[in-house]
Amino acid sequence: MAGFLEDVAVRVLTAVIGERRANAFLVNKLVGRTRTRPHPWSAKHSYISWSGLTDKAYYARLLPAHDMDGAHAPEEPEDLDALVDLFLADDSGQRECPKSTCLFPAFAQYLTDGFLRTQLSNDDNHTNRKRTTSNHEIDLSTLYGRTEAQTQVLRHDGEIDGKKGRLKSQKRNGEEWSPFLFDAAAT
Repeated sequence: MAGFLEDVAVRVLTAVIGERRANAFLVNKLVGRTRTRPHPWSAKHSYISWSGLTDKAYYARLLPAHDMDGAHAPEEPEDLDALVDLFLADDSGQRECPKSTCLFPAFAQYLTDGFLRTQLSNDDNHTNRKRTTSNHEIDLSTLYGRTEAQTQVLRHDGEIDGKKGRLKSQKRNGEEWSPFLFDAAAT
């Protein structure tokens, strides 16, 4: 019933003030009900700033900063055994989903890795969990590399048998595989 009444109200409003003004009125009413973007808070600062709004190298925050210098320790759950029970499988075993395949989690992992790229390094001095290396696009950087150096590692750069630009690979037992990360000498 509510959908019918809303349709009638929109048609009456359109007839009275015109389609263009009715559209503007309704859009402005709807936009004002949610928080506007960009999010005012950023991991760059504990306060709202222009650079925090425009520098996409830092993660956006949904809430004001609580502890920017480090994560605070979570509270211990009151009943740890009850929490563990939530994640234990029952005796009937794994239940297959009739609506999904293993392709879904693989694709979800691919998209997640493409978007959520925290600036991590083997050197703790270069790790910054407040920053992201994401370019904020759905792209093929996992195939082509995000930087020129990564592309050099992933793809052929010479005219070797017409393979310039193709992914590097190796043949093993008649099948094509990605190259080893290290050679036999572990270099």
